[in-house]
Amino acid sequence: MAGSLATIAKFYNKQTFAKPQPHSELIDCTDYVLNFNPRKFVQIGLDPKDRFNVTIRLLSSTRYILITIDFLQRIYTLMGNILSLIFDPVSRQKIILLKDEYVTLSKTTFQGESSLVFESQAQDECRVLLTQSDILKLSALECCIFETINQKMTVIQPLVLQQLEQMAQYMKSQYEVNVENKCMLINAVSDYTIRNSLPNSDLSYISQIKQFASQQLEQRWTMLEEYTKEMSSNGENVCSTFFGSLADDIQSEPIIPSNTNNQEIPTVVVSNSYLSTSI
Repeated sequence: MAGSLATIAKFYNKQTFAKPQPHSELIDCTDYVLNFNPRKFVQIGLDPKDRFNVTIRLLSSTRYILITIDFLQRIYTLMGNILSLIFDPVSRQKIILLKDEYVTLSKTTFQGESSLVFESQAQDECRVLLTQSDILKLSALECCIFETINQKMTVIQPLVLQQLEQMAQYMKSQYEVNVENKCMLINAVSDYTIRNSLPNSDLSYISQIKQFASQQLEQRWTMLEEYTKEMSSNGENVCSTFFGSLADDIQSEPIIPSNTNNQEIPTVVVSNSYLSTSI
């Protein structure tokens, strides 16, 4: 009997999906709903754990997939061809449409309906499925999504970095504590106290920085103290020691929605295999 239970457990584990690791919280996060009932969203925000770069996630109720801006642009470039494949009643083959180091995008058949599957390259058995209605909603959101990405890259990201720098300068000027106490103190100081001590701004991310980027703020505070102690005679700019390289990464040119006209359509790879129906 024990052997039978072990066999059943082994079989069951093969049929289940590995849950992804908890994702980091994003600053200035925007969610676009693809389908509310199964909880499918496109999420866009700044990831403190990724140098405050703009991060795009495709979320379902139990898992998420990271999508780069370049990969998203390629999807919209091919959107006309994707829609033709998805709504083709004849084609039932699995077709790999796009692939990068993070995600594989394929067309498959699930419960008798052609669908898109985003499958993670980083984690086995982690995928998000979009039905025909989900894909139509994603297509309709193209301009909204790219407007949001542009705003976060050109306006929000520089402002968040600036306010984090100002907060670190404020903490350094007001407190002298050991490194191990900094994070606790950051969380203890009132948001309003910090806000009233900083230059006025129409947009404030003080609370979000404290909540989601306290480690990065603590790191910057520590670096400022170390720099003050070891300041060299050449008068090096403090800001350049930490965020100078980050500022170089900020894209100044806006990203525009893709246009399928005059675009070269890549060759797709056709396979007779199907994804598991337990998606």
